Amino acid sequence: MSASSLPPRSRKRKSYYEIINGVKYDRGMIQAALKHRINKEDGKKDLIRVKGAKAIISEALDGGKYTSTEKKTMEYLRNRFCFSKKAKVHMDHQLQKFAGKGRTAEEIISKLEGTIVDIEASFEKFRKTVKSAKADVEYTVKQSQALLDQLRKTLGVKVRK
Repeated sequence: MSASSLPPRSRKRKSYYEIINGVKYDRGMIQAALKHRINKEDGKKDLIRVKGAKAIISEALDGGKYTSTEKKTMEYLRNRFCFSKKAKVHMDHQLQKFAGKGRTAEEIISKLEGTIVDIEASFEKFRKTVKSAKADVEYTVKQSQALLDQLRKTLGVKVRK
């Protein structure tokens, strides 16, 4: 397994990325593919089986996100290597599972509906609190006005209008 099987890189120092023909790819994914490839002598593409697919997926999802660079790398690897049927199924399943975090559409919709109900309940509680606060302020203003009127009467102060 030599790096000479890939086109030359434009950079010499090691980084998270592998630059191939001016395009940035995920180095870990490419190295996993190179490590697990089965070299075919008949001139066809090298084969990658399920074990290799698992290693590639592990590298692709290592950061907790499936980035655009990882998507480009996956496309590059699918064009560059031949994957067994089981390997293709495994990779597709893992990527779909990751994209949906393993939840079905019904579970996602149910969670969203529950969130909407929670938001509506919170809004109603807020509305009642504001209404109550407004009533308290109105009562306080009326109470203050009555106290001021009583004070004026007691002191004999007349208010000009």
